[in-house]
Amino acid sequence: MDAYTLTLEDIATYPINYDLIYRHLNIDDDIATADEELIEEYVKQAFDAFERATECAIVQRTATIVYTVAPSDNSFRLPFGPVASITSVNGEDYTDISNTRFERIGTLEHVYLPSYTLPLTIVYEVGYATLPHDIHGAIWWDVCGRYEERGPDGKNTNAFDKVVKYDRIVNRHRRGRGLL
Repeated sequence: MDAYTLTLEDIATYPINYDLIYRHLNIDDDIATADEELIEEYVKQAFDAFERATECAIVQRTATIVYTVAPSDNSFRLPFGPVASITSVNGEDYTDISNTRFERIGTLEHVYLPSYTLPLTIVYEVGYATLPHDIHGAIWWDVCGRYEERGPDGKNTNAFDKVVKYDRIVNRHRRGRGLL
């Protein structure tokens, strides 16, 4: 079992077309201004739910993982791919990234190290350069569903991971067990 802590950089800009959401929901400019914060919160919720369900970073950003227990085969799994690049690998006395072997096994990425000391910190870039169309569509429909099913207080129960029609998209992009 991997023992690590993972930190993902926050998403600075969500790559979603807000105008399409407003048009689909028949929201005019006056209402769009009033509900802008609510829809932005639904976008954040939808992205977070998708990433937790798939263990897939869908927006490019930096991930930092600190391993405190070594895997038996020197294969350190990198959660929340797809991995674009490895920025650094640092142990107590190990900083040589040239000896690092990076390998993709199925949908999961691993770093193999011949020797290292713990704790071991790996910094890497994750996420899609361009959001795949199926993910964009799933997020878009999820945001619209959250808005349409909101209560008077703006809260909703339309969590992405409970919407059956997105299972195919989630399963297509699932990288691990998910974090649900």
